[in-house]
Amino acid sequence: MIGNKNQRIRITTMSDPIEDPGGGTLPGVKTTYWETFAKVNTIKNKRDAQAYQTDLEEPKEFIMRYRADKEVTKNMMIEHNGRIYTIQSNINIDEAKKELVLIGLTRK
Repeated sequence: MIGNKNQRIRITTMSDPIEDPGGGTLPGVKTTYWETFAKVNTIKNKRDAQAYQTDLEEPKEFIMRYRADKEVTKNMMIEHNGRIYTIQSNINIDEAKKELVLIGLTRK
């Protein structure tokens, strides 16, 4: 754990559906891409929250250390405290590539 990044998160991805011998498809498999610690904030600023939120969604901001060997995309998901968040935004905060910010949404 580094400083205020004290919440364990898991970034997961789903594999493509697999065709079965009968001509149907089997669902993809969820796999863990990256487990790390992050600072987790609920987006409360009204203007920022409105950009991401509907009445059924709860936006969260996940701030973690940047790693050059990890490329997080919007088709991945974040798991935190038993909830699954879809990634809406993925921002490298500064040119120094020290922190990565992910904005995630989940159903309330």
